[in-house]
Amino acid sequence: MSKKLLSKNQTAKKLTRSEKQRITIANLALIPSVIKNYIDTLVKVCRPTFTYKLKVEFFYYIITTIIKRQNTYENKTLENIPVALNAKILKGIKSDYNEYIDWLIKQEVIFKAENYEPGRSSNKYCFANFILPINILLGKR
Repeated sequence: MSKKLLSKNQTAKKLTRSEKQRITIANLALIPSVIKNYIDTLVKVCRPTFTYKLKVEFFYYIITTIIKRQNTYENKTLENIPVALNAKILKGIKSDYNEYIDWLIKQEVIFKAENYEPGRSSNKYCFANFILPINILLGKR
């Protein structure tokens, strides 16, 4: 899948079914099993009621994206730094992405960082205190 820079006048291209499938398959292998099992249990216990059909894999995608973005070269100390999740990209993958993020926040898996500036940056998210020790123990791989 090629990456293209978008100008302000262009919109994000909606991904095809095969592109979405590749993202799902690629990210399933990257999520720590402890976190995956925790999310699976939460989904069973506190079943979300979304507008459209529930795709548990999108929870994994959000978590994996946060882990990848936190595990950058600049973050040598492996801190729980707030990372931006681009709404246009998420909406291109799943139109009701905000319901997934809100559910993860409600279940205290992630939280929204306070340093968001409307119109200037994307919303930023960090892991909740419960998830953070799991990532540190796993070495954030």
